[in-house]
Amino acid sequence: GSCAGEPTAAVVGTGCVGSHLCVKEPARGVGGTSVEWSGLSATATGTYSFCVCLGPCLSSRHWTSVPGTLTVGASPFTFTAPTDLTIASTTFALTLTRTSAGPNPTGWTLKLVPTWRTCTAASDTRFTIPATPTSTTAAPAAVFSGIAMAEGMKQEYVVCACVADACVAA
Repeated sequence: GSCAGEPTAAVVGTGCVGSHLCVKEPARGVGGTSVEWSGLSATATGTYSFCVCLGPCLSSRHWTSVPGTLTVGASPFTFTAPTDLTIASTTFALTLTRTSAGPNPTGWTLKLVPTWRTCTAASDTRFTIPATPTSTTAAPAAVFSGIAMAEGMKQEYVVCACVADACVAA
């Protein structure tokens, strides 16, 4: 793959500002020949290539493509948000739907995290989210009504669906 393009917005947890200034350090080195990263997730299906920079990391020519690719499958959840949600909104509802077989929706929980975080992070405290779904359907789907948010929030968020403390981007 090429490192000349913009980093994809579908991979969260990288800490990139602009096109080539990224600050996500490896979680650990392995035997002096490889490194591992943690806290990364993809919000879209697809095949991804990776680039690494040993510094300085200010332009595309400083980055080197890592051999191979990673294919990410679809999330087991989708969500539906109101179409009239704006920064002036103070409450809203989200519906989570499971796209494959799984546990009963009464045990599902919901988190909203900034796009630069992953679903392992805590929900943004400017939201008040019901601890359990306000209603469920046989779809299986769970409706979280009455989600409150601070007025004037101008940030994009990842909707995280959680079942027994395991959370994934919906």
